[in-house]
Amino acid sequence: MSHRPENFSRGERPIPEEIRDLILLLVKTNSAYKIFPPEHITVKQFALDFYERLKSFLEKEGSLDLFIGENYFEVMGEKVYEDEDVAHSLPFFFFRDGLQRLSFHRGLTQNELYQFFETIKEVASRPAEEADIVSAFWEKNFENISFYAPDEFIIEKISAGRPIPEYEVNPEELFSGKIELTDEDRRAIEEWQLKSEGIESSAEEKMPSVLEEELELKEEEWKIVEATIHSYRHLPQDEELAHLLLEILYLEDRLEQLPSFKESLHQAYKTLLKAGKLAATTSFLRDLIALKKIFSSDIPQKASLIDAFLAELEADNYPALVSEIYVKNIEAIKKEEWLDYLEAVGQPALNYLAAIYQTGHLQSPSSLDEIATIIFEKWAEKNPQALMKLASEAHPYLSRLIIRALVRHPDRQIISFLASFVSSPQPQLRREVLEALSLLESPIAQKIILGYLHDPSEELRIAAIKALKVSDEIWLDHLLKLASLNHLRKKTEREIEVIFEALARTNHPKVRKYFQQLFGLRWFLQPKIKKMCELAIEALRRASNLQAKELLQELREKGRGKLKKYSDLALKEINSKDRT
Repeated sequence: MSHRPENFSRGERPIPEEIRDLILLLVKTNSAYKIFPPEHITVKQFALDFYERLKSFLEKEGSLDLFIGENYFEVMGEKVYEDEDVAHSLPFFFFRDGLQRLSFHRGLTQNELYQFFETIKEVASRPAEEADIVSAFWEKNFENISFYAPDEFIIEKISAGRPIPEYEVNPEELFSGKIELTDEDRRAIEEWQLKSEGIESSAEEKMPSVLEEELELKEEEWKIVEATIHSYRHLPQDEELAHLLLEILYLEDRLEQLPSFKESLHQAYKTLLKAGKLAATTSFLRDLIALKKIFSSDIPQKASLIDAFLAELEADNYPALVSEIYVKNIEAIKKEEWLDYLEAVGQPALNYLAAIYQTGHLQSPSSLDEIATIIFEKWAEKNPQALMKLASEAHPYLSRLIIRALVRHPDRQIISFLASFVSSPQPQLRREVLEALSLLESPIAQKIILGYLHDPSEELRIAAIKALKVSDEIWLDHLLKLASLNHLRKKTEREIEVIFEALARTNHPKVRKYFQQLFGLRWFLQPKIKKMCELAIEALRRASNLQAKELLQELREKGRGKLKKYSDLALKEINSKDRT
């Protein structure tokens, strides 16, 4: 199939740079048509620019003749453009339908050129089995755009695997009104009919001809090619548009056009995100960041454009959108995809996670904890201040996760950050802070823990006693003060037990003196003091250190009544364990 094929020729003169620029602009304009509707400003700018440059060239040269290879365009025997990505390659799009040559001629109108691009866009959107750019161009019958596709290609595609019998026609007999077939003609027709219906002779079944084997192989190869093209042609439109947008950004050399790209980047990003296509969204971001690295040294304006886009991912509407997507797709999207996406998006991921937790729409907040913990810990190490800003008393669950991440990578500001939550009305948040403080090797942290000794919650008071490092005499003195008789009278048995256990584990003269004074108190008619002494004996038994044994021995020798008996039993148990 051809249209004005006689106009094509291969020259010997060097390829002007103007031709390379024209072909590149042809490809970029086609990509713009794929991404945007015809009325979009980007399409209009590309199409008008290409038309004006092409018109100027045609007025000088008469025509622009392209020879089409599998993945390249050639002018005058030299490659001027190449793209091996068959999913988006314009040369391959033409080549796979048999188009071998394409030419633009002087007199080309804007409408013709726009129809040319619209035709490509329309054919590219069809299913693979229905798409044929050659037929589409033929139907348009462009006056100043010519092309050539060999008829053999069309015939081979239609008749692959079906041999056609040879025939001869005598013109004189043809006009006699009667055609006589020879015996050989009849046999050939009968054989052809039988093969068309799938009926073959036994001899053919046993030994297929070499020609048939070749045709069968070609048909299988063609099916593979068709399947490959079909898969590329049927990429979801939103993913293809995102890919093409990046392609245009890469190819665009008119810096004045860059500002219009940012909004297009946002549109492509949001479209993928709203569709719940986390993998495609992540790929889009990573490709964009890769482009930024390429542009940083050569085209800083493009790198700045990408930076501006990435910075706007923290805008108010994005956290809400991501939160909505997560809640809607909590079962459909794998955790690995979410983690990959949140790592790719960078610091805005912190606000996205905060928004998901803060909405309160999660039936089980812990379902997100694994992902959040990984992201938070990375930022605790990289930029702890950014993480600290997200914590608040209004959202205790989220704040607790943040505190856990920060304490694993302690920063010099972490203590002042934790101190701001010591008086929080949320008991769980206060406990998280206490546990974090207990992990820090800092006198300031211990000093803050002292404040918990008077917390309204008995559970937190007990936790604070256990967190005090009483091996340091400063903190031991505070604990001994807490263990004074006046303070103990106001404590529950559980608190007293914990205080005694903390003291009993500490091998210090002050502790020895404290227990000696306690056991020397008169407890007759004072059940509270008697109970304190019993709890002290139990604490010493559990400690089982040298000082504890000596105190129990003294009490067994000098004690009275039940205390003497209890100390004796405690010593026997300790000695029994020592022997085993």
